[in-house]
Amino acid sequence: MYIGRFKYRYLYSACKFNFSGECCSYKWSRCLFWAVNRTSNNVVLIDPVTFLITETLPIASSNFSGAFDPIKKEYIINSGSTVKVIDADPSSPTYKTLIKSFTGAVTANVADIGYNASDGNFYGVGSNTTKLYRFDTTNESVTLVGNVAGLPSAVYGAIYSTLEGKIYLGNNSTGVIYL
Repeated sequence: MYIGRFKYRYLYSACKFNFSGECCSYKWSRCLFWAVNRTSNNVVLIDPVTFLITETLPIASSNFSGAFDPIKKEYIINSGSTVKVIDADPSSPTYKTLIKSFTGAVTANVADIGYNASDGNFYGVGSNTTKLYRFDTTNESVTLVGNVAGLPSAVYGAIYSTLEGKIYLGNNSTGVIYL
C-alpha cells in the first residue's frame, strides 16, 4: 500500500558522517546512534549532536543492517546469512558485547531490518524482491514470511513499525514509504 513520499535520505546527508555507514538505531537512554561502519566493518556508537564516532566496538562485521529491541535491549545486525545479537543494556555486565550469533535456515539479503513491538521480532524485505523475512532472536531463526502484495521489487533501507505491528518500508531509490 502506497502511503506517500518522504525524503528520509536527507537525514543521512545532513549527518555528515566521515565514513560509509548505516544509521541503524538510536538508543534513547544513552543518547547515541548505533551504526554499522561499512568503511572499517565495525559497530560504532555516534554522538547525535556532533555526529562523531564516540566508540568503536570490537565486533568485526560485514553486516549492513541493524535495529534495536527496546524490550530485550538487544542490538541486532544482519549480513544476509548471519544474525548477530549485541547486548545493548547499559546495566548488563556484558553491555556492548556480542552475546550470540546464528545462521538462519534461509539467506535473507535485506538492506535493513526493523523491530516490531507487537511480536518482538525483526523484519526486513529481501533486496530487489518483495519477500518479507522474520528474524527471531529468541528461537534463533530467520524465516520467509512470504511476498508482500502490492510492493514493488526494490531495495528497502528504512523500516519502521508501530506499536500495533504495522510495518512501514522506505524505498531507497524513490523515497516512497509503503505500509
